[in-house]
Amino acid sequence: MVGRTPLLIFDINQKNSAFRDSPALFKPGDRIRLIPLSGEKEYLQIEQHVDSYPYEIEEGMYSENWIKEAMSV
Repeated sequence: MVGRTPLLIFDINQKNSAFRDSPALFKPGDRIRLIPLSGEKEYLQIEQHVDSYPYEIEEGMYSENWIKEAMSV
């Protein structure tokens, strides 16, 4: 990964509902998409409410076109 995120990717206490099934957010084979924040204010706001922040997790099937799809964002 490049950069940093205010979100947790590992939560041993599983406080956020995104960690209901596992303390690790990612599993082997998962693909992630990093979306830029608007600035420091948004970063700090997310960081302050990280235990209740609504993670946006999309389930989907692997596609051979995933690189093209990712590059068009």
